Amino acid sequence: MAMLRLPSTVYDDSLSDFLSGLAFTARQDDGRIELDFQDVQFYVPAALASLLATVHGWMRAKRSVTFLNAETCPAFGYLQRMDFFRLSGVELPEFFVRHPSSGRFVPLCRVDAGTQRGVQELCTALARCVFAELADGDDPEIAGPFDMVEYATSELINNVIQHARGPGYVAAQVYPQSGLVGLAVADCGIGIRQSFAENNPPFWDPAMSHLDAVRTALQPKASSKTHLPSAWGASVNAGVGLSMLKEIAKHAAGMFTLLSGTGFYQHNHLERRRLPTELNLLETYAGTVCSLQLPKQRLGNLQEILQSSKKGLGLLQPDHRFDDLFQ
Repeated sequence: MAMLRLPSTVYDDSLSDFLSGLAFTARQDDGRIELDFQDVQFYVPAALASLLATVHGWMRAKRSVTFLNAETCPAFGYLQRMDFFRLSGVELPEFFVRHPSSGRFVPLCRVDAGTQRGVQELCTALARCVFAELADGDDPEIAGPFDMVEYATSELINNVIQHARGPGYVAAQVYPQSGLVGLAVADCGIGIRQSFAENNPPFWDPAMSHLDAVRTALQPKASSKTHLPSAWGASVNAGVGLSMLKEIAKHAAGMFTLLSGTGFYQHNHLERRRLPTELNLLETYAGTVCSLQLPKQRLGNLQEILQSSKKGLGLLQPDHRFDDLFQ
């Protein structure tokens, strides 16, 4: 039996250590895993989504997962409001009245191939939950944060649907004191490197490490499926989703994090701190995690940010209008 005492807090800058711990625990497993929640106080959306995706992956692999001290941990109510236990298949009594989460957080939502047709509706619901007061605005200068959440979550969710081959979980959180909006999705799928290996894009090389795969995925038009034709003759994937999200974080002075396998990339644009690294090879995280932290006051006009991002990636000529961005 493997047991892991979960840390009290996990923020984006400690996410790699947290995921390494989960992966290490899985390697010690003989079929049974115990997670001790005794110290848990607060996890950012990326930590919650990745923990839930990991638990789901363990259960899918027929491992027995037990939660210890969940009902007495400091974050018990928070974890319930985020639907962590319900989505884990654990029914625990709730001793509080649920109120609308609008403007504060978005509970964890499961996404997979079955939700493909409802992606836009889900993303609009996520944006409405975070920025309910902006949902009906017509002025892009005012509705920018709402549009940004809607766009960013659509990119994150579509990556899971198109590449992961396993379910993912998306969540969002608003932090009024710091003015940050946290968005994250994590899956228990095959990971970026394996997606490249199975779809065999022109740039695939068997010698590619997980970190090489992460770096490659952040390049424009580097999707594992960019080269595959659809029924209409066009590419099934534009291959600019992750690179666009990285650029959006740059232009909004936010933080972008991408982890898959043992490859970890994080760039805190506000602090100008960049951290690409290969994690311990004995502690491979199964799946992919992508997270954004965006300062609400810096989001501004979505059209302008997307246009600047496209220009930064060399995907837009200077004289092109915004209407031509997605043509």
